[in-house]
Amino acid sequence: MEIYIHIPFCGSRCCYCSFYSTVTPQASEIRTDYAKTAAKELCNRRSEANGTVETIYFGGGTPSQMPLQCIQLLIDTIRSNYHVSRNAEITLECNPEDMTPEFIGALHAMGFNRLSIGIQSFDDNILRFLNRRHDARRAIEAVNTARAIGFDNISIDLMFGIPGQTETILKQDLEVATSLPATHLSSYCLSYEKGTSMHAMLQNGKIQETDEDTLNRYYDIICEQCDKTGFKQYETSNFARSTFRSRHNSGYWDGTPYIGIGASAHSYDGKRTRRWNVSNLMQYIANEGNEYELETLNDDELFDEFVMLGLRQTQGIDLNKMSEKFGASKTAECLKEAEKFSANDWLKQEGHFIHVTHEGMKRLDFITAHLLS
Repeated sequence: MEIYIHIPFCGSRCCYCSFYSTVTPQASEIRTDYAKTAAKELCNRRSEANGTVETIYFGGGTPSQMPLQCIQLLIDTIRSNYHVSRNAEITLECNPEDMTPEFIGALHAMGFNRLSIGIQSFDDNILRFLNRRHDARRAIEAVNTARAIGFDNISIDLMFGIPGQTETILKQDLEVATSLPATHLSSYCLSYEKGTSMHAMLQNGKIQETDEDTLNRYYDIICEQCDKTGFKQYETSNFARSTFRSRHNSGYWDGTPYIGIGASAHSYDGKRTRRWNVSNLMQYIANEGNEYELETLNDDELFDEFVMLGLRQTQGIDLNKMSEKFGASKTAECLKEAEKFSANDWLKQEGHFIHVTHEGMKRLDFITAHLLS
């Protein structure tokens, strides 16, 4: 069982971001009102908890923009209303500019044991283009400070395929990231989401999208550098040292039930039902977290999610589990379709798993589309 808390506040709007968020002053009363509403939603939904809470994740938006007393309120509410494992992974997403020693120390004292730091690049020109509020020096300081205070599980987010990013810049980003005391690295390809200023720049011809051959070369570089420095790939965009895979995100990919709290947050009961809260801050507060929609997945939708999420992971799809959930006939159909990609080494079957190879990862969407219902 997992809990996700969505914090929709940001200090500024990044030009590529399409997640639900809003820019409000950090001292604004609305942040306190939001935390109180989220705490109320947590209390109201405790009956949905399916067993022990193994992971808690504060995402956004920018959770590190939330006042510490609001974060404390939410953590206390979870512990008072849910059975939280003694070994639970408790993560907060941070931006480097918010990570003062006092802030990091307070999180550590609250029981947070994992930080996910949105850095994106260590090149100052790239950071300015992305409208990030930190520079490379501040990002490096943030990681080192977190480690010095006692966080031994630190994740760094990087991005590739950014206009103006060269192979040299990418390699320098990776060299810096893998030399820091981080245990996890997420490297995402820039996507141009409708409604973002980045998409508008693309549509207006002010920037050009990175071509596919270059993106594939960058992906090769990322995978090679991570493997060389002890970051083992376990999902298409995620790499970890030793035992530091993201347990929370792995739960999403494995179909673990989770309760999503806050405006726009999604939930899943682990069976067929998905829920998503209203994507409007003021409506969420006014309705005390009670405005949402529900969706019941049919058999084909469940199968498609199983395939899509399985292929994202390097371990691949568990064929035994597929047979248990969807039957031998459906599994045989999937395997027959998968054979088309085995000949060119995009897919492999090993034991009772089929998984995408490195070359297949570059064509993941194409392969997935052919294996769906």
